Amino acid sequence: MNVDWDSVKKDLLDFVVTSVDEYLSYDPDSTFYAFALTIDFDHLEVNLALNTNEKHELILKQYYADDEHMNLQKKFDIKYNPGDWEGATFATKYLTDSQTFDEFARKASAEEEHLENQSFRETAWYVLKEFVKTESYKAIPKIQPFVAYVIDHDEEVEDALNLAREAGTSEL
Repeated sequence: MNVDWDSVKKDLLDFVVTSVDEYLSYDPDSTFYAFALTIDFDHLEVNLALNTNEKHELILKQYYADDEHMNLQKKFDIKYNPGDWEGATFATKYLTDSQTFDEFARKASAEEEHLENQSFRETAWYVLKEFVKTESYKAIPKIQPFVAYVIDHDEEVEDALNLAREAGTSEL
């Protein structure tokens, strides 16, 4: 797959800024605890999500009210797993078309797939680190502690949050 990752970085950053600005114009009254770039190597998919404590509490009540084994770790994992954030994803971008990705997946070796996935992850983190420097990021109404992070849909929440701490995008 011939992806120009430098070009993708610029395009993806523009997409994130524009999408966040647009989303905040529709939801100016919420205060958020997390911003996530959820990535999926399959078709180079990037999802943007913001979540509030109110939405998190609603999810716990709706789906986990009867879970008597709910502990603090499970609540934490749900709070920071965008896959559990009902209605929080507000924008999606595919960095390549399906046909191109499918062709690559059929022909690529495991090593080639690994290298492309690594480039994809590095690009997502680069974009996030650049995004937190923008006025659009600063305009997000935040509660403390706030975290901005990249998480692969198959990644453990704690691993993603550790990377955010290392990147300086987490107040947790």
